[in-house]
Amino acid sequence: MNIKWTDKITNEELWRIANQKSIENQIKRRKWNWIGHTLRKETGATEKTALYWNPQGYRRRGRPKRTWRRTIQDEKHKKIMERGQGDSRRPQCLEALHACPMLH
Repeated sequence: MNIKWTDKITNEELWRIANQKSIENQIKRRKWNWIGHTLRKETGATEKTALYWNPQGYRRRGRPKRTWRRTIQDEKHKKIMERGQGDSRRPQCLEALHACPMLH
């Protein structure tokens, strides 16, 4: 790659030179692969039960923490909005996500 430590380059430039995707994209891809795998499991599976689990009780004062479920819901809504603007990639996958009660 011939990059010296004194060279100033952006992360995007480094990813392009190294022929890598950003870590954000890799995390999102792996997260959605895991969700798809989990949703295909049978009803009694522990992983599937954990997706629907809603802990009861009181929460602490202050702003609610950013939960994994809320990040998934936001990403799902963003994907649906993109699809509404002409994105036709994997429509059956998005329809399955729309039907998933956990993500409402």
